[in-house]
Amino acid sequence: MEILTDGGAIFRLSFSVTAKAVTEEKLELIDGGKDRLVYSRATEDGKPVWDLKYFERDGTRSEDRDFMSFKARDTLANQLFISVLRGRQIAEVESVIAWFRDGLQLMTPNTVFKQLEMNLKAVDGLRAYCIEALRNADTGICDLDREEISLDAVPLPAEIKDMKQFLRKMIPEGSAILLGAPDGQRFTLRHENDELRATRLLTVHRTKSGKNVKFYMADESDGTQRFVDLLPVFYDLAKSERPKVFVIDEIDRSLHPELTRNLLEAFLESLVPSSRSQLIFTTHDVMLLDQDLLRRDEIWFFDKEEDGHSRLSALSDFKGVRADKDIRKSYLLGRFGGTPRIMGFPRRAPSTEDLEPAQS
Repeated sequence: MEILTDGGAIFRLSFSVTAKAVTEEKLELIDGGKDRLVYSRATEDGKPVWDLKYFERDGTRSEDRDFMSFKARDTLANQLFISVLRGRQIAEVESVIAWFRDGLQLMTPNTVFKQLEMNLKAVDGLRAYCIEALRNADTGICDLDREEISLDAVPLPAEIKDMKQFLRKMIPEGSAILLGAPDGQRFTLRHENDELRATRLLTVHRTKSGKNVKFYMADESDGTQRFVDLLPVFYDLAKSERPKVFVIDEIDRSLHPELTRNLLEAFLESLVPSSRSQLIFTTHDVMLLDQDLLRRDEIWFFDKEEDGHSRLSALSDFKGVRADKDIRKSYLLGRFGGTPRIMGFPRRAPSTEDLEPAQS
């Protein structure tokens, strides 16, 4: 992967792993089109082979050179070297680690991006952006609010709820954590002015008579909840001046195809030449296979092979795909791969005699 750090430097990090060990690892600095190796690690005859010549160049502090050599010998077989160097103030490595910490955000289908509930009123423009988007998306939501509740209403284990001193230590002053309840309710627990405060996010709907009615987030549909969780992501992507990469798994989960497309169009339209934000997402929504929305080199297909491994290929790898072609039909016909090889489903429940034993 290529990483654009906060300072503008570009690094390339690559590694190979097995279930038991890291077999290869390499960090390169891309400088004016010339790649400079920062460090590398290979495996020969089951033993690691290191290249740390970058730290032998003129100007490198002797303590940094000695430290890198020591940590290389000290790195376990199943550890990435970059993780071992975290917090050791090696400039090139620290900028890459800072990107992983501050610039990369991963969202699974069930991830709640905490920024909305944590910073609904603290982040300038976020609340207004979310409210406008919710109104324009025909969700029926006209406003968002936060309700302060008793700490006793937060679903914490009884043995912890009474340990306020423990919670104060767990949540640093000025910080907050997001908690979920089994019924879908979401709570924010804050530590402010040496006091613990609990709040929960509310949506506001307006009746035909003009009366505002508040709902808990758990009362909204799955699609609305997913949309609410995605809005801070797209706000951050559009507004952040720092390099940001969001990786979203199943971006279309519970969303209408038009809603997903409009989110992507709004993000793409917000980009300017100086933008340094990137969005990587997976989807099963074929409506997004549109060359008017995405370039051919931006569309990739995962194809599962018979041995279980996945192969990744770009639309641009396939020859003869015209720029004006509707590629959805070709995809569904299997031309690009990435479609399941469905053999048909049983029309009755199979008996144990019908099932072939698994091969060991």
